[in-house]
Amino acid sequence: MHWVKFFLTAVVETATKGKRTFIEIMQLRNEVENTILTFGKRAENAKKLLLHLYQRPVISVNETAEMLDLSHQSASILIRKLEENNILSETTGYQRNRLYVFLRYFNLFME
Repeated sequence: MHWVKFFLTAVVETATKGKRTFIEIMQLRNEVENTILTFGKRAENAKKLLLHLYQRPVISVNETAEMLDLSHQSASILIRKLEENNILSETTGYQRNRLYVFLRYFNLFME
């Protein structure tokens, strides 16, 4: 009988954590979308990139350029803008072939 209580406790804890994570994702999404609205002509591409980052929270400038059909320079400027606004964080420390992560989103799943 103790295993039933253990199982039900685990189900409740999992559901509670899932609900909390969902609420945090929605709060982050609203905050980030409000931020990218200030990007002017880059807002449209920033929104497309953001949708991609919810599926794969790690990206490079080259992947961004290819996905959004932008020049490397335009993709780099967009990435830098997202980095300046604490949406993306550079993770490699390299001068070339850098990877950027949507860290605040990623961390919601690591708690």
